[in-house]
Amino acid sequence: MAGRKHDNAGRSTNKPIGKIGRFTSPPKGEAWSWVTAPMLDSPAWRAMGTNTRRLIDFLILEHCRHAGTENGNLMAPYRQLNDYGLSNRLIPAAIEEGELLGLIRCKRGGYRTDNEASRYRLTWMGTAENPASNEWKAVTEENIKLWQIGRQDRRRRKRNEAEAKKLERASKCGSVAHSHVAAQNVVSLK
Repeated sequence: MAGRKHDNAGRSTNKPIGKIGRFTSPPKGEAWSWVTAPMLDSPAWRAMGTNTRRLIDFLILEHCRHAGTENGNLMAPYRQLNDYGLSNRLIPAAIEEGELLGLIRCKRGGYRTDNEASRYRLTWMGTAENPASNEWKAVTEENIKLWQIGRQDRRRRKRNEAEAKKLERASKCGSVAHSHVAAQNVVSLK
């Protein structure tokens, strides 16, 4: 174990002796962020999907870009999230999952006409007004499983509704619709 520096009274300053402090600390002049080991090992962090991880990584970068002073006021416009690898249709689900897992909180902005961006807060970091809420600590594996089952049911129901609408439209159009689609498929194969 490395030694520690001592002050004039002989007490430890908790600063390591030698190069270990330089090699194990964040690079000087670069923005950085922290994630605790208990959080990395939590059910919430482990259950996080790829798109939610991209969203959270983007929000951490935003937090760093604002010197860690804008948590609770972080913005993630769809255009920037698209550039970061999230498609528009996946963003709402990523936000929902991040909130369910207690990793982020979203204060919804306007929709189309209001033109006010949604604001995000990383729950493991404090804001200017409040300490970290650490909502991820309350999330259990059982809560996650129940949410995943519900999500699968919602997806299945949505898919079935879409199929029913397709069949209804096809039956209204009769066999003409089927022959038209078949003709399009043949043309696209050529």
